[in-house]
Amino acid sequence: MKRFLSVPIASSALLCGAFPVAASDVEGLRKWTSADGRTLKASLVKIAVVDEVATATMKRESGKKFSLPLSALSEGDREAIRGWLKKNPTGVATPVPPYIWPSNFTGSATPEVVEAGYDKDGGFHVYRTRYFDFRVDEKVGKSTISQCVAVFESIVGALDSLPLALDTVPSHGGERYQAVLVSSRAKYAALGGPPNSGGFYSPSKNMTVIPFRSLGIEKKGSSWGFDGKNRSFETLVHELTHHSMGEKWMSLPVWVLEGLADYMAAMPYRSGRFLYTNVGKSATGAVRKAYKNTTWERAVMPKGEFLMIKPSTLFITSHRDWSKALARSAMDGSRYYNSSLLLVYYFMHEDGAGNGEHFIRWLHAVRAARLRGREAFGERYRNLNEEHLMRGRNERELEADIAAALKRKGLRVRFDGARR
Repeated sequence: MKRFLSVPIASSALLCGAFPVAASDVEGLRKWTSADGRTLKASLVKIAVVDEVATATMKRESGKKFSLPLSALSEGDREAIRGWLKKNPTGVATPVPPYIWPSNFTGSATPEVVEAGYDKDGGFHVYRTRYFDFRVDEKVGKSTISQCVAVFESIVGALDSLPLALDTVPSHGGERYQAVLVSSRAKYAALGGPPNSGGFYSPSKNMTVIPFRSLGIEKKGSSWGFDGKNRSFETLVHELTHHSMGEKWMSLPVWVLEGLADYMAAMPYRSGRFLYTNVGKSATGAVRKAYKNTTWERAVMPKGEFLMIKPSTLFITSHRDWSKALARSAMDGSRYYNSSLLLVYYFMHEDGAGNGEHFIRWLHAVRAARLRGREAFGERYRNLNEEHLMRGRNERELEADIAAALKRKGLRVRFDGARR
């Protein structure tokens, strides 16, 4: 997806001729000067091209955001931004306090959707929304399409509302998100669906694929629709979280990507609205729900304690390790997903002052380290884990902190190793 800003901004007359400037000269709360000499105090959020105009989004000390064209800034400030963009081609700044966590995100329950026709070659009904083009291989009822579209559109805004600066809203003129819903597991597998999975996102194809069964869509006469009892948007939210984060964030460790996707799927959702009012209860409740009254309950939650995979194991789990666990058994895969969900929840809401500051700084530092290349990334990653996540704690001390925080939210955990 073409959401990186180095090409359009570097090619503009306003930002050509970059100079090396330290990130500290631009990021953080600082004084900015307008072209006519007025000053204001704010922190940079991001630089983007909006309607072909290079635009800066900033945040005041109160946390309120505002945007202005870069041409409104002084030459000195524009020069500082040019240098910063050289080292930060995504145009997204590391967030600074205050970190405002929303109580909810409310999108449209009935967003606009246009029937774009029928793709005879692929055999798909094609629909278009504000952010997505999506295809369905069978005729699906209008109500079902409308409910799915509400998820498509709201997940983008719901992620963007978090103080993580994920920058999920597609840039002006950028490539649209692509999604495919299929009626059978055979078609799902033919499109690349992994075994023991309920959906997948392919970065190379810019596409999310989900089988009807994962959503609770059943055959009803000559059409398809939700059956009323088994309707579920959790898989859709999970995969669309991956999709919305796109190539900007796919270089992050797999435990973060999957943990954040499961975090969003655990939040209560209804008709375009996500609730963040009790995220701890939602996260721990999702883990208990995954095993309650199942054949896995005794193995994964003996005596009511969830066998959480050690953070030290998750920190070094690769995408290949993750895929192996999922292929080995659905139960093994579920432990990785749920352990990552709990770890992401802990770092965002329980660690330190509970405002996610250390995790947010780590998130952007890891991505910046990746942008510097693969060489020596492993060492940089370990150092960033020590600096932002461990902060002087040893493995047992971190596990004790996590266990105590989750216990306060009603879930007892015991740390256990896992095959990789």
